[in-house]
Amino acid sequence: MYNGIETFGEVVKHRARSHPNKRFIKFENDTLTYDEYHRGGNQAAHMISALGLKKGDTCAVMLPNSSEFLVTWLGLARIGVIEVPINVAYKGDLLTYILNKATCQAIVISSKWVERIKDIADDLTHLSHVIVVGEKVVERHTRFNWYCFNDLLTQAQECDIKVEITPNDPSLILFTSGTTGPSKGVVLSHHANFNLAQTACDLMHYGPDDRLFTVFPLFHVNARYTTVLVALLAGCDVVMHDRFSASKFWDICRKEGITCFNYMGSLLTILMKQPKRANDGDNPVRMVQGAPAPIEIFDEFQSRFNVKITEAYGSTEVGLTMINRAESFRKGSCGKAVNCYEVEIHDEEGRPCPPG
Repeated sequence: MYNGIETFGEVVKHRARSHPNKRFIKFENDTLTYDEYHRGGNQAAHMISALGLKKGDTCAVMLPNSSEFLVTWLGLARIGVIEVPINVAYKGDLLTYILNKATCQAIVISSKWVERIKDIADDLTHLSHVIVVGEKVVERHTRFNWYCFNDLLTQAQECDIKVEITPNDPSLILFTSGTTGPSKGVVLSHHANFNLAQTACDLMHYGPDDRLFTVFPLFHVNARYTTVLVALLAGCDVVMHDRFSASKFWDICRKEGITCFNYMGSLLTILMKQPKRANDGDNPVRMVQGAPAPIEIFDEFQSRFNVKITEAYGSTEVGLTMINRAESFRKGSCGKAVNCYEVEIHDEEGRPCPPG
């Protein structure tokens, strides 16, 4: 719990009151202060409510990293409409499956991907409203009500909207990548999201002087709860890009004064494969967090770029369960269990394994 606050809408309101003019997030072509984000979220809440959606309903979001995505996330959270962020690569049967499985009544979608909705329109059993960000859609499918996001948002009120939201209310449904079968919809409460973010804050010792950098998408748990929500809890700010550029990565960190970033997959390996430069170690980044940190490059990465690596193991369903702190890092280990979890390693028969 953060200062007695454990819902997304309330923590944004707290920051907007305490530091209204402080920059919260910088995109490549846009910025939001805490107060601008607070007011934009209120507008989005009124916008979605005006379409008839209420607490417990579901709304899909299919957008690139952008201010429109952020204010939609906040607006839905403030009225208890459950957000369903969708991977922007999805289309066809997989997109149909997610929209129907989550019973989405509305979708906020970029104009770049509207054709995908038209292609599956006859198979969608719950969708009624399509809110388009970007270019206006000329040819519309008659099954749905079509809206321009900017038109609706600018017409909406900025005042607070009164809906009782509790920490245990569902915040969103995140669909997994489906490595063991069809994508599973993971229902996450505000409490679960705050637990993940607070664990990350503790692991990285985040504070108001930090500046975080992410290139991961907002439809993924990493960018949402180990970057955006983390920044709200720590009172710091975020630089968010929509794409990863290995050749420009460290120059961006220097230009923006980045102190920390997250890594997943092969990000560290890709950065190591870049040609060495004399100023590799001359950057403001103090620590990076993620998984996995390949053992074969661990020491060289820290030395070359003058940073500390910390590692965390988790999943969409449970957040961060194991942490391998930079100050006591053990190579080849996934670390020690977070206080709120009990962890066992089982053998092939499902029996707990002894130490070693």
